[in-house]
Amino acid sequence: MIDLHEPPITVIIPLFNKVATIGRAISSVLSQTYGSFELIVVDDGSTDLSASVVKSFSDSRLRLISQANMGVSAARNCGIASAKHELLAFLDADDYWDSRFLEVIVHLCRDFPMASWYATACAIVLPGVPGDALTKSTPRISTTRGIVKNFFVAATNADALVTSSSVAIQRSAIQSIGCFPVGIASGEDMLTWSKIAVQYDLAVDPQRLAVWDVSGINRRPDRERLVEKQLIGIYRQSRRLPGLRQYIGKWIRIQAELSLIDNDNLLGRRAALRSIYYSPKSFKSWYIASIFMLPFPDKLRVHKSIKVLMKYFMSRRDGQS
Repeated sequence: MIDLHEPPITVIIPLFNKVATIGRAISSVLSQTYGSFELIVVDDGSTDLSASVVKSFSDSRLRLISQANMGVSAARNCGIASAKHELLAFLDADDYWDSRFLEVIVHLCRDFPMASWYATACAIVLPGVPGDALTKSTPRISTTRGIVKNFFVAATNADALVTSSSVAIQRSAIQSIGCFPVGIASGEDMLTWSKIAVQYDLAVDPQRLAVWDVSGINRRPDRERLVEKQLIGIYRQSRRLPGLRQYIGKWIRIQAELSLIDNDNLLGRRAALRSIYYSPKSFKSWYIASIFMLPFPDKLRVHKSIKVLMKYFMSRRDGQS
């Protein structure tokens, strides 16, 4: 059980070849206004000097664990198994926190004891966007402070309701679903949140206290549909959950968009059509499907041109209002 008065927290950072950013991540944890925590950095077989950066910090709350490269899920699971405390917070090595992040998580824990996991909103750093321009690229969170009544509805309508750097979870809850799935290269965190959301209440605070740096991420489509198949398995067992079908449609649409970037028209067209099947009222799903139906060979270029035009007309509209 969690001590609601002053719950100690285990912070887990999975690390693989992030020498340029791991120092920033660690510093953001050690500078928290809430100090009752341990920090576990799991070095997942880094081949650069990332481990040396971790060792340069002198703080009794920091532990470095090294293992052979097995992937981010295995690194997080190692941290979970090594944790001393029941409340676990996760931070990726290229992301960082506002100094009040853990303090706000603790307040959520105290105010909403019926919840088993907690999250704040996050700001996002996009490719080519300076870190000091976060307010220009901040995901919206489609709920107010408190318990999220319909997780899948909220997650479908929000740009980033929960991320792997803005969440804290009771260890008993994440262990009950088998922790993070090993062997999935992309979407392993989204699948984890889905499994937890079926069983446990989420409490959120809309303050943007985590920073998600996607500028160095090169996402690829899930060609084997590993996450999609497991999400469909969840749906077959929980068909009445509000928003779950649309949530699956959103994930599949993201795979279609990644296929567009990857110039795989066949993979993308099939994903777009499956997205429409699960989320027939989604304009974005229909739009992506229509892009794949165009007779132009460079569909990504067409997509980018349409986005530029849409931004132009939206700016004109906002300027006239």
